[in-house]
Amino acid sequence: MQITCSIAKFGRASSLAISIALCIAPLAAQAQPPAQPTEQKTASNAWGHPANDLTPDPAIRYGVLPNGMKYAIRQNQTPKGGASVRLRIGVGSIAEAENELGIAHLLEHMAFNGSTNVPEGEMVKMLERLGLAFGPDTNAVTKFDETIYMLEIPRTDDEMVDAALMLMRETASELTISPAALDRERGVVLSEMQTRNSPQLRQAKQQLSDVMPGTPFGSRFPIGTAAVLANVSADTIRSFYRRYYRPDNATLVLVGDFDPAIIEAKIKARFTSWKPNKAAVIPQNRGKLDTSKPFNIHNFVDPSIPVKADIYMMRPYSAKGDNKATRTEKAIDAVAGAVLSQRLQKIALEKDTRISGGYAVKTDFFYAANASAMSVNGKEGDWKGAVTVAEQELRRALTHGVTDAEVAEALANQENQLKTAAAQASALPSGQIADAIVATLEEKAVADTPEARLALFNTIKPSITRDAVNAALRKAWSEGSSHFHISTKEPIPDLEKTVMATLQESMKVAVTAPAEAVAKAFAYDSFGPAGKVVSDKKIPDLDIRTVRFANGVMLNLKRTDFEPGKIAFGLRVGVGSRGFPADKPGLNLFMSSMAATAALEAHDANELRQALAGHTVANGLYISDSHVGQAGVTTPADIEMQMKLLAAYVSAFGYRPEADTLWANLVPGFTGQLAANPIGLSQVKIPRLMASGDGRFGIPENEELLARNVTELKTYLLPQLKNGAVEISLAGDIDETKAIDIVARTFGALERSGKIPALPADALKIAIPATTAEPIVLTHAGKDDQAVVSVRWATTDDNDMRSDTKRKLLADVMQIRLTDLVREELGATYSPITSAFASDVFPDFGYISVDIVADPSKMETVNAAIGRVAAEMREKPISDDLLLRARKPLVEKFDRESRENKFWQAAIAQAQGDPARLERVRQMRKMLNEITPAELHATAQQYLTDDRRRDFRILSKTIAAQQAG
Repeated sequence: MQITCSIAKFGRASSLAISIALCIAPLAAQAQPPAQPTEQKTASNAWGHPANDLTPDPAIRYGVLPNGMKYAIRQNQTPKGGASVRLRIGVGSIAEAENELGIAHLLEHMAFNGSTNVPEGEMVKMLERLGLAFGPDTNAVTKFDETIYMLEIPRTDDEMVDAALMLMRETASELTISPAALDRERGVVLSEMQTRNSPQLRQAKQQLSDVMPGTPFGSRFPIGTAAVLANVSADTIRSFYRRYYRPDNATLVLVGDFDPAIIEAKIKARFTSWKPNKAAVIPQNRGKLDTSKPFNIHNFVDPSIPVKADIYMMRPYSAKGDNKATRTEKAIDAVAGAVLSQRLQKIALEKDTRISGGYAVKTDFFYAANASAMSVNGKEGDWKGAVTVAEQELRRALTHGVTDAEVAEALANQENQLKTAAAQASALPSGQIADAIVATLEEKAVADTPEARLALFNTIKPSITRDAVNAALRKAWSEGSSHFHISTKEPIPDLEKTVMATLQESMKVAVTAPAEAVAKAFAYDSFGPAGKVVSDKKIPDLDIRTVRFANGVMLNLKRTDFEPGKIAFGLRVGVGSRGFPADKPGLNLFMSSMAATAALEAHDANELRQALAGHTVANGLYISDSHVGQAGVTTPADIEMQMKLLAAYVSAFGYRPEADTLWANLVPGFTGQLAANPIGLSQVKIPRLMASGDGRFGIPENEELLARNVTELKTYLLPQLKNGAVEISLAGDIDETKAIDIVARTFGALERSGKIPALPADALKIAIPATTAEPIVLTHAGKDDQAVVSVRWATTDDNDMRSDTKRKLLADVMQIRLTDLVREELGATYSPITSAFASDVFPDFGYISVDIVADPSKMETVNAAIGRVAAEMREKPISDDLLLRARKPLVEKFDRESRENKFWQAAIAQAQGDPARLERVRQMRKMLNEITPAELHATAQQYLTDDRRRDFRILSKTIAAQQAG
């Protein structure tokens, strides 16, 4: 289940204004730049979307069947040979009556639990046999106003397409919704409710209720209520199904590597017989936003939530349509939001700052409200600081406006995004295109192309001036009902009086105009004489080129035609966190999180942000067990800037004190959120326990994290950056000659010895802890009904490729069996998680993992199920069918990813440093297809044993205390 997000703002009534409510998903990309205009209005498409001055994507074939079902088809070759399928039903949780709360989402679950032609429990198995993994390739989402079923099919042959369309038709009209299947699925959905019942979700619910009075959104979250889910009848769900799952309320979208005419014929053959409903579709009630109270103050309280001040300015929704004028307005609003966001981020890095970040945006909420919003993250215990900064920065913007330099920076980033998207349009993933088409339905918007959006931007760019942005800002914050929403760990006493006093005190401070800052040119344009190439070789069977420079820097290249306009890059330096001391827990996390803030010797983080405006580059460095590095995607135009930036980090890392400031302000909020997340705790606390307390693993406690700083980071990082071995990998749309020249002038020009201090004798020794008679209990600060059963079986490192592959395949087999048993048969969890970790650095260190979220009352049932599945794996070989269900999605995933630049960048990352790893690329597909049930049986007998098993339980502090007696 997904829930879209919401925003709002604060305005004229108090001359304050700021805030942005973060629901579930980030809101940074709400305002999309415009599309290309045409001289004449385009014709309405077959869906009835009105003609306007935008240019629709001519490759989309729209249609409507005689029964009213809409469809859209588009040919696209990314991924090659595959396709994305979407079935959108125009109903979500806001259509539910009080006795139906949660059934739109429950019905979505029932789509996988039996239909006229697919018995209960067979749909997922059928798809797995075809190569679709449950979750990544087979999924569904229920929102406030729509339900979408999604398939990512790896092939577009008749068998695959016919199966996909058959299953979508089964979902659309043939669900049986048997009482027995419903009873089994209740537990799954109730477990999902428990799993998702986080402080952030509760915060979102309250914010929507507070800032959108008169609308149903705060009380109609798709997950529903436990009372309804536990008791609703199959008849009630069937009634809802018949009301809303109907041809004239359904849209089918297919985008992929196929002949659209063939697909259209298949759609007509499969769906024309779906009988229409004579009664009209019941409109979904979005309510009417109540703005009668001009000024409102709210307080969300939770001991695990970070301090935050959100200001919303809410207005009743006004539909302006999708056209050149509205897209121009959105482009200007996006610049305004970017400028305010940049200011808040800059303040967060100041020495005595009272905030840790923030951003601003103007958006629409669920076609029920228009909103302007600003959100400011405060320091621990200082909500007044967040409120004060929010008030003053909004007032500064409204009083003095923005500067030309700020507008230029935001415009450069917006233009670069559009140019990059246009250059890479032919490599746009089918799923992204399909989702964009579906997103046009509610507003009858135009589905256009990246090239059209860039063309329109070029026509309106001259109008996006400082004056236009200032006018947009003032308009955005001058009308509506203001809501000040403050999140704190403890209730604010005498709320309205206390907050108003803080605001009045803040407003006594005069705000000055921002300085017209001049962006500094990037300082690292030259690194000395270009390095000399001393080795240049080819690896013919993989079409890889390896280059070595005189200073020892290694460069690995693979040119591809998979994704025009994209280059995947990777950098590896030194020995990574194995070179950090085990008694400095969290130093690796500090480094990865704060590198961009520590910035460079010649640029602080703000200067660097300005210098990089308009470029597609990855900023900062990360650290792993094996190396310090960076990886990402850039463009042919920006590969030189990317290499200059990374060479600057390696040769002139900043170690700036701003990193310490921001870290100290971020850590308490981060650890508080983590403490309330049981499954998150299992992922970050157990690794350290499995390493017998070694501080290089997992995430330590709050106090240990706060002890980390740039001074000690420099002690352990500088030797690696200065003299550690450097290996660079580039895969994609590259000009090899130019790439070699760029690296020669950057990394090849650096002085390097290639020698770093030897690792301590015990640096690579990891001791697996002894087994314990009882599970190790960890406690969380979340709800009492949330618990996790975690099991680890100690294995070994990844040195033996076949053994490593067998363990990973075994973990996937266990995932399927646990899903079948614990989710489908027992209804005791939402989604079991299994994996097989094997270190590529620490000898003999690895483990197979199982993590299952469950109600504390069901922990023993879940634990018994884990033991049962492990015993099954040990006692006899699995069936060929179970192996097929696990193997086929992995093979299809390998085939799909092997036509992506990121796959090849990772594959060639150590082509010179550890060339034996190239065998994994050569052999993986063959090996996956070769592994037999007998081999997995032997692997299970070797590793899934009691002496290798370590048990953990994650419980709320209250339940843990009760169980401890």
